[in-house]
Amino acid sequence: MLTVSGLTVNAEDPMTQTLEIGYWKVQITPGDFDDATIVGFSEKGESEKNTVNAAITIPSTVTSTKKYKGTYTVTAIGPGAFKEDKFTSVTMTGNVKTIGNNAFMDCPNLRVATLRGKLQVIEYDAFKRCAKLRQADLGSYVTQIGAQAFRDCTTLTSVGIPSDGNKITRLGNYCFSGCNKLESFNFGAALTTNAKIEEYAFSLDTSLQYVDLSVLGEGASVGSNAFVGCSGIQGIDVSNMFAEQIDES
Repeated sequence: MLTVSGLTVNAEDPMTQTLEIGYWKVQITPGDFDDATIVGFSEKGESEKNTVNAAITIPSTVTSTKKYKGTYTVTAIGPGAFKEDKFTSVTMTGNVKTIGNNAFMDCPNLRVATLRGKLQVIEYDAFKRCAKLRQADLGSYVTQIGAQAFRDCTTLTSVGIPSDGNKITRLGNYCFSGCNKLESFNFGAALTTNAKIEEYAFSLDTSLQYVDLSVLGEGASVGSNAFVGCSGIQGIDVSNMFAEQIDES
């Protein structure tokens, strides 16, 4: 502890540090947490992993053998971490809980995203405009998908959702808007009974055919224009909701 001009300051207060460990650039807070956030490729990763044909797997832990020695648990992907990068698939099955905003936005060659493990939150714009993304497999712990998270993923045909585990409580506005190859979304497996589907969430998804929202009940809501422009829809089941819960969808 130090005293400066009458103020007491903890000289050991941790500060975020950025390290390059293997293929990854990570941020850690030494002396405070054993967690790490991946914020991009390291110099080595840029040259070896960020290529057109690469498939990347997010590690569960990273180990620093030089500065700030130790093993850190990877719990987050930072904002913009892999924006516009060129790999074709990403897999996370470990300890990542949050994918930050813009993390994989505009990745031109990304085709498959396997988002399992302990992932809970996909922030806004996370996979926006990944034009070749065909498949996104979500894990059992995902509870929130942020605004525009998969917007304009124009070749997305499949969103894998397990029937066990946690349920999604929020689908943010425009989260799957413009996914015009998306034929179905398993709302029954995905959502809690009081989930919020925000405005324009599935707008312009012209391949959607049937929307079963019968899982939604008290406390749930469907925002305005959530399914506007979905010209292929043959029916929407909101049989367990009251009219005031549905905002002209």
